[in-house]
Amino acid sequence: MELNFATLLTLSIVALVLVSGCTQAGTTSPPTTQPPTIQPPQTQPPTGAQTHNVEITASGFSPASLTIKAGDTVKWINNDVNLAWPASSVHPTHTVYPGSDIAKCRTAEQPNIFDACEGLAQGGSWSFTFTQAGTWRYHNHLNLGHTGTIIVQ
Repeated sequence: MELNFATLLTLSIVALVLVSGCTQAGTTSPPTTQPPTIQPPQTQPPTGAQTHNVEITASGFSPASLTIKAGDTVKWINNDVNLAWPASSVHPTHTVYPGSDIAKCRTAEQPNIFDACEGLAQGGSWSFTFTQAGTWRYHNHLNLGHTGTIIVQ
């Protein structure tokens, strides 16, 4: 019996498929080693950092003066029926706290500035983490008679 090239090739392919199927069954391939995923550094508050609440009322900020540590967060909560907009002094630029400026509202820099950048409705809140030591005056951008001070140690 004489085999032509096409038949020989077909038989070889069938044999390879059968052999590879037999050798693969019941074996596990070694796990592939993936390079480690590098996570970007997370900005986390220092150990022991605290959150302090300042209530916004019809008569102003309570407490009007608050002493905290660098890395602490202050959360303003509007308990007034009127909108309130806590922001770094001086009105209208909001530039007293380092890096803050009302011109940075609605930009990528907004999370880093001491400025709510909008009025908070009743029950609304806004938080800011203070990283710079100093005495930082602030005001209600929508009611200039309401002022306060954050002292960061």
